[in-house]
Amino acid sequence: LRDRDAEPWPLEEVRAELVRDPAWIRSVAGLDPVQREARLDADARTLAEAPRWFLRPEYRGFDHIHPNRAGHRVIAETVCPHLPASWGCQCPRR
Repeated sequence: LRDRDAEPWPLEEVRAELVRDPAWIRSVAGLDPVQREARLDADARTLAEAPRWFLRPEYRGFDHIHPNRAGHRVIAETVCPHLPASWGCQCPRR
């Protein structure tokens, strides 16, 4: 369901947001400048990739993280064959 082709957010913009974020500032308060810069790089790269975790447009419900009916169908078709038979799954077993 993930939108693996989504463009990442611009890295410099993410870095700029992080250095202004009070929670992030508190989380790195005890680090020396070299460690803080390394943490900033790592956190910015992780956050820049966040859009790739959003749903593909054809599976989005009312926002980028909740699936619509088609998305739920894909989830069920993927998971159901691997569930224990005792759960009463109605899908055809592979």
